[in-house]
Amino acid sequence: MIPLNGSHPPHNGQSPSSMAGFVTDHFSTTNSSWNSNQEIARLLYSAPNHPEWIRQQVEIRPQTGTQYMFCRFDGNWFKMDGYEWKKRREGKLIREDHMKLKA
Repeated sequence: MIPLNGSHPPHNGQSPSSMAGFVTDHFSTTNSSWNSNQEIARLLYSAPNHPEWIRQQVEIRPQTGTQYMFCRFDGNWFKMDGYEWKKRREGKLIREDHMKLKA
């Protein structure tokens, strides 16, 4: 896990200095295709240097293809965006799917 408010941890045995060229200064808020693993890794490594990329409030009914960064530990308030989220079979909790990032 890459903390959004700390120093960059070593990645795959590489020192943070060797990852210096891996950061980016551009975050596209709209995207018409899935991000590649390399694009996701660049955004995550660059996020601590760009606090303006991390959203603090929800946008109601965002356009298709809009992408945001949220701090994962702030709660589930980001799901209050005006869309109906898919619920589990019992209908109590909102379904979340997690995938491992191999970068």
